[in-house]
Amino acid sequence: MEHTTVANVLLNKDKRCITHPAQEGFTLVEVLVSMLILTAVSLGLLQTMMYSMSSNVKNTLREMAVTVTQEEMDKLRGLAKTADLSLVQTGSSTYNVTRRYKNMDFQYTVAKNVWTTAGNSRGADITVTWSYQGQNFSHHSRTYIRPL
Repeated sequence: MEHTTVANVLLNKDKRCITHPAQEGFTLVEVLVSMLILTAVSLGLLQTMMYSMSSNVKNTLREMAVTVTQEEMDKLRGLAKTADLSLVQTGSSTYNVTRRYKNMDFQYTVAKNVWTTAGNSRGADITVTWSYQGQNFSHHSRTYIRPL
């Protein structure tokens, strides 16, 4: 009676090595190399996705700053429709405006400077500044207001 050992399994009755014509499966080295490549590609895609999301938020915040600037200009133009520009006071002022985006509040600082120009008109500079991820951004607009 023959004992079952590793040597007996690997050798057939003629004492020749058993070889398989087609090796099936992957070696451990091949699996580890493929996992390393997959990890590197995944990290690259993740970084690209994070950069894309950050750029999207920056653009949305810039769009909201433009909207704040437009609202301030519309207020000044609305006062000018009274045909009396005395309601549009000259001078500088600074104040904060809060806007909500994706359940987060963002603080915008509005700096407004209004001056008298020739012909009883007014000029206005509006600068909106904000901060995101440690970077400061700003949007500047200038308009001129004439009485009706």
